[in-house]
Amino acid sequence: MKIAIVVGISEHDNVSYNLTAPQNDVDYIYEALHETGNYEELLKISEKLSSVKLKERITDFIEKFKEQDIEEVFFYFSGHGNFDGKEFHFILSDYKDTQPKQTSLENSELDSWLKSTNPQLVIKVVDACNAGVQYVKDPQAFKKYIDDSNKKFNNCYFMFSSLSNQSSVASDKISLFTSSFLHSLTTNANAIIRYKDIIDYISDDFENNTYQTPYFLVQATNTEKFGAVSEAYRKKVDDFMADKVKNDDIKDDEKETTPDILDFVKKEAAKYCTEDELISRLEHIKNQIIDYKLNSELSNLYDIKSTFLEEYGSFFKGLNQIGDWLEENDAKYFAEVKREQEAYYIADPFDAMTALTGGERRKIKKYREVIVGIEITQEVPYKAIEIIGYPKYENLEYNGLLLLFVFSKTKIRFFYSFISFKQLNWNEKRIKGETKWKTLECDLKDIETVSNEINNILGMYQKFILDPLENRFRDDVN
Repeated sequence: MKIAIVVGISEHDNVSYNLTAPQNDVDYIYEALHETGNYEELLKISEKLSSVKLKERITDFIEKFKEQDIEEVFFYFSGHGNFDGKEFHFILSDYKDTQPKQTSLENSELDSWLKSTNPQLVIKVVDACNAGVQYVKDPQAFKKYIDDSNKKFNNCYFMFSSLSNQSSVASDKISLFTSSFLHSLTTNANAIIRYKDIIDYISDDFENNTYQTPYFLVQATNTEKFGAVSEAYRKKVDDFMADKVKNDDIKDDEKETTPDILDFVKKEAAKYCTEDELISRLEHIKNQIIDYKLNSELSNLYDIKSTFLEEYGSFFKGLNQIGDWLEENDAKYFAEVKREQEAYYIADPFDAMTALTGGERRKIKKYREVIVGIEITQEVPYKAIEIIGYPKYENLEYNGLLLLFVFSKTKIRFFYSFISFKQLNWNEKRIKGETKWKTLECDLKDIETVSNEINNILGMYQKFILDPLENRFRDDVN
């Protein structure tokens, strides 16, 4: 028995996350699965549901097959996704940065559901672009995470639309990766299409795409079959992709004139900001943070002080992480990676006599170039924001929010970190542990979205302060 689950998330409570492509993505993938005639049960979810309801729909569907002999489980997802360095999250309609586990579906949780059916073969196709908060992380960590996840299944094909440090591309109609998946079905001359055929087509299709690199993991024999689709379906997909219109059915006076290059330039230019608009956005952010107040509960415990820095302050540790991120992501921003020479030592390979006598070889000093941070290449009124929470009681710790940004003519990307301090004495303190940076991006032109994202970060900062206090004093409060 073969079963399939197809999920597309287009609508979100946070309308800035809304997508148009997933609806068409799931419709055409669902129809392709239905076309093969191989799947006895198919579940399609494309309407807006709460996280609780969506998870309930999937688990109820899977529960029906636990006692049956399952040959294959096919899972497809289109929407936003995020890899936090340890876990991949499918972003759901009511996603909140402050409740990432409750309002997303963790890949490990999905795997446990799929594994519960004891399937002979698992297919997972994920067409997900980044949404909201991302962690500044090692790009290889995502590959290792997926490689490790396949160990849960005997046989599997995993197809991810992009690496974790990339965004997946979509038009208003359909996602690029899903489009390539569908074309692999309609252009294949074979009557029966293998999963390996699909992977080969997509790999070739993205060969020269420097912005999006699909990632595949195969633990199978490469003989497993997806199935066949009809000529009618092939034509339907091809017509949809080409967006064909029969001119014979349109009267001459109803035909629109073809827009010229100037029209396209003007349309695209509307997304770009001038230097004055950038300065205006930064001034708006500054005023928003100056006006920011802790909620009534926290304001009784802390005073906050905001400082707008022309250079990165002493608390801004781990800037090499951001430099590495810019290096890996083909930096399109008005910023450069900052490098320095670092000294290191190796054993002198020519000091053989010392080695023969059992002594320690002489050390040779060498130098290598390392990334240490970033430098903004556009003059701005400030480069970073430092918010420090000063406790009103001696039994509370200092804390803080560090925020910096890079930008282009169309985008602004924020990097932020929440920090706690260890007091060395009454007058000195230092940051606890390693600084971990998170990041998110929004359109520079869209002042409302920029303002909302700043509010989200500030809200997470309050939660960062309050959660440890609630845990610490829970028994006393109750």
